[in-house]
Amino acid sequence: MFSLVVKNAANKTLNLTDNPNYFTVAEGFNALTSNINTTASAVGHGSVFNSSKLANRNITLQIILRGDIEASRLALYEFFSPLFKITFFYQNEHRMVHISGYVESFECNPNVSNETANISVICNEPFLLDDCPDIQELSNIKDYFKFPCSVPKEGVPFGEVKSNSETVIINKGEHEVGCIIVLWAKGSISAPLKITNLLNGQFFELNTGMNVDDVIIIKTSVKQKSAKLYRDGYETNLFSQITDSSSWLQLYPGENILSVNSSLSLLSVDINITPEYIGV
Repeated sequence: MFSLVVKNAANKTLNLTDNPNYFTVAEGFNALTSNINTTASAVGHGSVFNSSKLANRNITLQIILRGDIEASRLALYEFFSPLFKITFFYQNEHRMVHISGYVESFECNPNVSNETANISVICNEPFLLDDCPDIQELSNIKDYFKFPCSVPKEGVPFGEVKSNSETVIINKGEHEVGCIIVLWAKGSISAPLKITNLLNGQFFELNTGMNVDDVIIIKTSVKQKSAKLYRDGYETNLFSQITDSSSWLQLYPGENILSVNSSLSLLSVDINITPEYIGV
């Protein structure tokens, strides 16, 4: 079983599955196929791989109207207008995800029995986004104390202060994603600031230092890249301070080992991830 809710541009929601006025069949939440771009090989069989990418996701709905048919149809018009973006919220036993798109078509014949609305929605961002973004912290404290436990007389350590600044960050999605990195200075930090993904050697480096209580927010998602400093109530764009060899860090599915070149006793580092899925 699944639950499907749609939200319109006015933030109104309509439940399409737990609703006596509708019987809904939804397609398009399954895994997608990719478009593979190749060039015929001039020296042998087959071809040379160039690139691959996912196309738009097409979500289609067949909604059989029940109850007050006229009112049920008019309610759908409010949510499936071709002029505005809509968002689907899909939930089953294992996942809670959402995705946004635009209505391509809405076909409904009022003059037939078992009146059915056939709706097509194009989602130009094809990945399904987790409803619960992950916030993980780079920390030099290694946890030891876990429940259940039995504590001997001599006691047990609750944690350990590590000498390095490396932390495993988990991306539980099925696709590499960017992240939001929030740096908060608990002390004075000298330039440069550098965060490295030790799995692939990629790093993001800023040629700037930080004063006490400064906050730097770095966004590395492909379509939302930015780096900004917040100091004494003012916002400063740090694009000019990004070093030439820097990469906008992408986190692989599974474990990523991130390190920072500053002491974590002076710098708080939070990593915000929104896992992305190819299907439910």
